Amino acid sequence: MFTIAIKMLLGDRTKYLILVMGIAFATLLINQQGAIFIGLLIRSTGPLQNVTPPDLWASDPGVRFIDSGPPDTTRPTPHARSA
Repeated sequence: MFTIAIKMLLGDRTKYLILVMGIAFATLLINQQGAIFIGLLIRSTGPLQNVTPPDLWASDPGVRFIDSGPPDTTRPTPHARSA
């Protein structure tokens, strides 16, 4: 059965070439869409990747973790402004 299928496929050279070119084109489109998706992900996370740590971190003296502590509603202290 396999040999009959190969003979039918290779018997008509035009159909065979069109089939191979169609599969190659479909593969190209799939890879291109994947590359576009990866490129969009990299471009959208670019600003987040370029963030540097701050030179000065001003917070409440009782804060042990970044996520805890009261919100700072005051203006910057002169010490923080001078840095």
